Amino acid sequence: MKRMKLLLGMTLIMMCQGVHAQDASLVKEGKVWNYRAENFFGDGYDFQFYIEGDTLIGGEEYKKLYTIDEPRYNTTEPVYCGALREERTVESITVDFVRVGHENSEMLYNFHPLVGDKFYYGEGYGTVTELDEITVRGIKRNRIKLVATDEESPWPDTDENTGHWVEGIGSSAGLLTPIDFMTMGYAYILQTCVEDGQVVFTGKDFNPQQEGQNTFLKEGKRWEYVRGDVAPMFHYVYTLQGDTTICGKAYKKMYRSKDKGEPEYVSAMREEDGKVFKVYKGSEEERLLFDFNAEVGDVVFHRAYDIVEMYLTVKDIDHVLV
Repeated sequence: MKRMKLLLGMTLIMMCQGVHAQDASLVKEGKVWNYRAENFFGDGYDFQFYIEGDTLIGGEEYKKLYTIDEPRYNTTEPVYCGALREERTVESITVDFVRVGHENSEMLYNFHPLVGDKFYYGEGYGTVTELDEITVRGIKRNRIKLVATDEESPWPDTDENTGHWVEGIGSSAGLLTPIDFMTMGYAYILQTCVEDGQVVFTGKDFNPQQEGQNTFLKEGKRWEYVRGDVAPMFHYVYTLQGDTTICGKAYKKMYRSKDKGEPEYVSAMREEDGKVFKVYKGSEEERLLFDFNAEVGDVVFHRAYDIVEMYLTVKDIDHVLV
């Protein structure tokens, strides 16, 4: 009986480990990465990577990787850029990549390295300086901090040349640019990583900050209103529930119920640098709803009820303690 319990316990442990390995895998059918490329002047473009289909290379199974520019407008055809394969062992979690037109694979990532390990990608070295774990949306992932170094550079180890790898996601510099953290001309910024239609990671999650007390958008948050300018009065409940992506950016879904009726999805909202943006259901046009970093004298454009357009001037700012 004791042996049976031991075997059962070991089986459960292996099942749990398998679930974790599956959840944190980088190579998955249908996985999507949405990126923004920006130059030093803030100009840029959106592009996307996604995994679709299988292929055999050297007798090994790989997943096909495609890229497309400006997916929002869908004016260009997807481009096949290579194939990915992930292998997990006790010693390593590696992702190999075969570039289009090549037959030999190269190691793109090792999400289970040692401090001091170096990776070379043709333009410079990346040296592992820190290892830890982060939990994002309930999934625990290995995080690796690297310093991009050039053996001939007089400034080999500067803070500006650091970046992160995160297990199952890739590099903070881009999916296929794991070491070149700040490329000349453009910087690559991850907007969202999506699995099965759900956002699993964003660019901010490489260095997740503890949610502030004054965060506006929180899962499950509710606002209750009574509209008293009509008879009879209406009772509204607005609730934030779930995530979605619009034009590659992560949003929270806003639902509204009227007089205890069924909740209806009405809009999507996102928060960034003290600003709250809103996109109505069925639209892709983003509008500024609130700017909590506004200063006295700032003029903010506002559109009420999707009809009335006005400019609001900030007259006074103070603080309240609740």
